[in-house]
Amino acid sequence: MFRPLGTFSLSKHTLDLLTKNGFTYLEDIQKAPEAARRFVDVDELMKTCTPSTTLSALDHWQAELLCQRVTTFSKALDALLDGGFPCGSITELCGAPGTGKTQICFQLCITTQLCQEKDGLDGRVLFIDTRNGFSSRRLQELIEGCQHDFPDLNGKLKDFLEGVTIVSIRTAQELYSTIGNMREYLEDNNRHRVIIIDSLSLPVLCTIEDTVLRYKFYFKIFDELQKVASEYNIAVVIVNELTTQVDSKGNIGFASGGGQAVAHRCQRRLMLARLNDTTFAAKILKSPILSQTSKTFQVTANGIRN
Repeated sequence: MFRPLGTFSLSKHTLDLLTKNGFTYLEDIQKAPEAARRFVDVDELMKTCTPSTTLSALDHWQAELLCQRVTTFSKALDALLDGGFPCGSITELCGAPGTGKTQICFQLCITTQLCQEKDGLDGRVLFIDTRNGFSSRRLQELIEGCQHDFPDLNGKLKDFLEGVTIVSIRTAQELYSTIGNMREYLEDNNRHRVIIIDSLSLPVLCTIEDTVLRYKFYFKIFDELQKVASEYNIAVVIVNELTTQVDSKGNIGFASGGGQAVAHRCQRRLMLARLNDTTFAAKILKSPILSQTSKTFQVTANGIRN
């Protein structure tokens, strides 16, 4: 069966050039690759045509059993995630301000670096900060709290701090550029096991007004993030704010700032809420294997706990 070139992600200019020169289908390029190279990167185009990897249900199940996870020091929260934040996929944390989203991210900055014997990944964290909300002082408090509550854990304060790479982002374009160059960065920094984006929706809502363009932007971002998560076996955690939504009947509700574009592309979604000063709740909104249950956890001076 012939595949039209219009089904590929080619610019209109490139597509017009190919069509005018007799290249209408992929098979046309395969027959005369050297002639087509004047208009398109043939090698890159052919990569997109590589058949998908097939697995049996048994293979898939075994891969799930072997999936590494990032724990949080809260047995309840880890149980809600079937053992922790899974590597190789994307998890969304959404909630109102002050519901523990960033505190969980800070905790992951520590647990990721623990040795595997202590339920860690012995890796580094890439923290993409779009809110100017990263607090080295708070992270230091959590590290000291970890050392106090778990004296058998090895690791110096300086080593933990050096294990977190912070990238400050202000606009959606900066975010796209950073994520677009992620794979090249990871080739030179292959110890990274967790990528945190706090927050994904803020720069998008602030710098892209057109709703259609926002959706396109989100889909491009998630295409890159999913490739990174899968190829490098990295746990990707994104934070989104709550936004007000009004339905066709005028009813007011709240939803993740990423909207349906994010809801469809994340493998797991957690909604967070604050019950009192130190008690918080997390509810599964979406999971391929878990039901929509809720658990409570604590955010103390020492970090995330039961």
